[in-house]
Amino acid sequence: MKITKLKDIIISPGESSPKIFATDNELYLFFYYNQDFDEKKFYSEIKERNALIDEGTVMIKFANPLIHKFGSPNSEVLSGHNLYKFGIEFFEAHLIEDSTWLKEISTINSVHRYYKEEKFSKYKHYLLSFDDNTFECISKDYNITYSKMKMFDLILTILQKSIADEF
Repeated sequence: MKITKLKDIIISPGESSPKIFATDNELYLFFYYNQDFDEKKFYSEIKERNALIDEGTVMIKFANPLIHKFGSPNSEVLSGHNLYKFGIEFFEAHLIEDSTWLKEISTINSVHRYYKEEKFSKYKHYLLSFDDNTFECISKDYNITYSKMKMFDLILTILQKSIADEF
């Protein structure tokens, strides 16, 4: 197993407040970023984020998602994650190569009469560690946008587009 950091995804400790929006064929991850992050100021100025007024949102759209997890472990217990010994780090985004989770999903699907193992070779396992939770998904790729928009406005735009596309 090999773990690679995804350098195009910046996760600020403590103040990311990630949110997800998912349908059967769409998966978005939203979180705050702070380009001017200062670790010394952070611990003395911790604040709760407000999706209606705070700006600086990262939006990641995962292409052709198969499955996702969102929740435990948080940063205090990340060392208990089964991939920690392979190199996942706090407040980082990772690509997990030779993923056992992806192999498990492929095995589950192998009972389908039209199963083709090569279909699953196009998928990748992503893991992003935040302060209060961890996000993992299996998808073909991702597209990242750093926006000055308020998180609420960005999520509302995506939600409206998703609903409109169904009609």
